[in-house]
Amino acid sequence: MTTPDDEQHVAGEALEGYVSRLEKSAALGHLVVYSIFDGRVTPDELELWFIELGLDRAHLPGSLRPVDAYEKTTGELQVTYPVDAPMAGRGRPREPGETVATLMVRPVAADGEQITRHLVREVRDEGARTLDYETRLAEIVFVRDQAADRVAGGGVMRVTPDTASIGRLDDAERARVEQVIGQIDDRYQHRCTYLSGDRLRGIIRKHVEDLKAVRVRPTGGVYFVGDRHAATLQALRTLVKRFGEGSSFTRIPLPDEEEMREMVVGAWRERAKEELQRLSRDIAAARENGKGPKAVEALVKRFRALKATAEEHSGLLSETLEETAGAMELAEMQLRDLLTRGG
Repeated sequence: MTTPDDEQHVAGEALEGYVSRLEKSAALGHLVVYSIFDGRVTPDELELWFIELGLDRAHLPGSLRPVDAYEKTTGELQVTYPVDAPMAGRGRPREPGETVATLMVRPVAADGEQITRHLVREVRDEGARTLDYETRLAEIVFVRDQAADRVAGGGVMRVTPDTASIGRLDDAERARVEQVIGQIDDRYQHRCTYLSGDRLRGIIRKHVEDLKAVRVRPTGGVYFVGDRHAATLQALRTLVKRFGEGSSFTRIPLPDEEEMREMVVGAWRERAKEELQRLSRDIAAARENGKGPKAVEALVKRFRALKATAEEHSGLLSETLEETAGAMELAEMQLRDLLTRGG
């Protein structure tokens, strides 16, 4: 008699065997799917992993800046709860006409020495159709580093609760406000130490796109990568496994079959058409508005990236390249004209 665990184990082995057989017969390349979430990865750890796995260190992120951690922590804070049950979880259904409070952070002042923001409490009473505000439950200040050898974005955050304002709340709501204030510092310290999921996601995306990947899904996250980059994809998979629970990087081998080719070619055709149209419009706008060297350089970079992807998959995309050749030549002529004019 087999158990559910036995069946799951057998299914897992069958899937691994299927993927292994595909790996041996894959001629097109791999479909790459990834999901990246917040973890506990430091910049130093990431750099060591890049070196160990032989990944391109040009894709490493810049250093973590305390001012960015402050901006992100205070900018995203918004906590809403029922005034009569301030510690209720998110799953609690909202009663019609219920009075609710929202804690949020609002900017007060900013200069070369510090940024000042306040923790604000907004109370919405639907029955009475009123809004009430407590404009300073805490002061959240970022003091910029003024040392002569300071690093850009350096400084410290200081959170000062307003005990008088908090003391006017009832016990349950006071506990909720104090909990939120404690979380502000925790989240700030976390962001000063660890790379966010957004930054890790950007690292993986740029690394995959640098392999001349074809974006299969318009919103990203699913790419086709040529078979010659299999070793790099394996290294990226190993890297993402270290990001923590929830993050994944999956390579699905694509056998050289008509249906698979049609999927990749169709994705490239749509992307090339949209990118070339957008590039042509942006080049025309740059000529009209007299954009500077950096803007022109960015346009050239976009064109070269598109052309390099086409060259990477030239055999697979031969018919599509004929379709887009005219648009590619037009964009190149526009760029040459723009460069001749000096931007």
